[in-house]
Amino acid sequence: MTGGIFKSLKRNLIHLHADTDAFFRREVHGYTQKLFDRLRASTATLSKGLIKGRAPEEGRLPFPKECFQQDSGVETSSEDLLTESLAFIVWYTRFLEWELRSTGTYQRRITALRSLIIALKSGVDAGVPHAQLSKSAQGELNWAHTLQIPSTKLIRLLLDLVLDPFDDIREASVSVLQLCLAALPDAEKTSMLSTLPQFVARAEAMMLRTGRADQADGVARAYALLFTVADVNVTEALELPSSNSGVFDGLRKQLTDTLEIARTNLSEAVNGRPVHGIYAALTFVCP
Repeated sequence: MTGGIFKSLKRNLIHLHADTDAFFRREVHGYTQKLFDRLRASTATLSKGLIKGRAPEEGRLPFPKECFQQDSGVETSSEDLLTESLAFIVWYTRFLEWELRSTGTYQRRITALRSLIIALKSGVDAGVPHAQLSKSAQGELNWAHTLQIPSTKLIRLLLDLVLDPFDDIREASVSVLQLCLAALPDAEKTSMLSTLPQFVARAEAMMLRTGRADQADGVARAYALLFTVADVNVTEALELPSSNSGVFDGLRKQLTDTLEIARTNLSEAVNGRPVHGIYAALTFVCP
């Protein structure tokens, strides 16, 4: 794949991601999967000279600095196919992050989320567990380089999308969050997990204030995310439940407290303590 191909993709992907036809966007995702399979094979072939004699325990090679310079708009005279391929991957992941902005259209956000899932499952980020990679990425041909896709900004954007009005965006954002948290190094993962209790509290406050069904579903998915990471070895200072049962017990206590309020003041329970978010969360954590 030549540099001209990557330049053409950069010019046109922004339009392809914004198409209003869902079937067309699904076709774009199919070609995106093929693109990452092709990039994995081509970059591995072009990197043979760099990894020759390298011990497996040394891990993968980092992305060259030139790739990030091209991403920031600095023009380079390099015509190296490997550098151009890796620079395109850096550009594409940053492009997907930009597409998740709150002012973006529905088409841009849902396409970016599903494309992020493809990128994370492609194996280009060595932190993603092998069991969560796509079938093609689980083959014998591996990436020679590694790029950490999750960042603080990306995870913040994804958390905001958990409360999005569209159901498929909420669902996709939680899927991407699970992959991102699994891919992060332990120190960064602990830092990100420390923000989850604050996010759940903010989501619950919004649900109680508005009573909207989409925000209740967002709260439920936030609890489901908390449920999936409850077994992670996190210090008690983070105020995270130490087990899956801790999340369930917390939800059960909220429901019990709401029922006690309903026995004394039904109006307050209906208007100030809606329970559909709690019930939805229980369906996620107790399938």
